[in-house]
Amino acid sequence: KQLPGIADDEATRLQQISAVLQWAEMKRDRLALSIWIEQIWLRLGGALATPSRDLRCVEAFLTALRKAEQLNTCIAFERTTVQDHLVRTTAIFARVQYIE
Repeated sequence: KQLPGIADDEATRLQQISAVLQWAEMKRDRLALSIWIEQIWLRLGGALATPSRDLRCVEAFLTALRKAEQLNTCIAFERTTVQDHLVRTTAIFARVQYIE
């Protein structure tokens, strides 16, 4: 069911995001955190939307997360840094989807 006032391409993106979030909810606590996060990122199109210069940062993040899991420790991230990256990646993803 499409929401009123939403363009078809936007509705399609919302459906894709909704499907990913439903998958994520079903898999929560069933996968290792690093795998769960990486799969969500991939399913949201993160690999396609992230500039190549930032991919090493993504890999560093996932590596740090895996290492923290192995050591059974917690990682603290600066919220603004993560939010800035998510906003930038989401904006890029929206442009990629729009161009298609």
